[in-house]
Amino acid sequence: VELINRERELKAKLGLEPGNADLYYQLSTVYAVLFDRTRKQKGNQSAEWLVKSRDALQKVLMVRPQDKVAHYNLGVVHKRLNQMERAREELRKAIQLCDPEQDARLLCASWLQIGSVYEEQGFFNEAKEAYLKAREFDPENPDIEETLRAIDAKRKAPEPSGGSSFGMPSMGNTLSRDPQTAIALGQDPNAQDPGGMAQ
Repeated sequence: VELINRERELKAKLGLEPGNADLYYQLSTVYAVLFDRTRKQKGNQSAEWLVKSRDALQKVLMVRPQDKVAHYNLGVVHKRLNQMERAREELRKAIQLCDPEQDARLLCASWLQIGSVYEEQGFFNEAKEAYLKAREFDPENPDIEETLRAIDAKRKAPEPSGGSSFGMPSMGNTLSRDPQTAIALGQDPNAQDPGGMAQ
């Protein structure tokens, strides 16, 4: 109820300030949290929240096309909608906009997401390359090392008779525990508190 009230409040403000990217950003975060809270429930409500989050992020980028965190979040939303090419495109835009000195966490998270997209599509060699790039920005992260071992095992395993799976499995137990990949739903990877929301 609190989130729905927040949605109404933000929409009312946007009626007065239709070009305010910050308000659209906050709205996308509300929808992302609603998705997270409803994704295990039956029905299509969680997918509808994702689409609304995507639409709000696209409006952010209409106003602020160089917003790297918005590109990252939009990439994650596309991934969750099983729009893998669009996901990679947005994540790569985020990477291009990053400063390697200042944005190491966002760069690491973006490469992890790209690796996850490739892995979910069954492109294990490409996934490994992306995970290795992520490790360059966080070399001490044990979850990345575990993910690399897991992807090596998948690369060596024989393919099932039906070929590669192109479904939408979870990111895997290692990445889901990594706080850097938990920023997918509107949390700012550059904030001091990794649990905080992006502004």
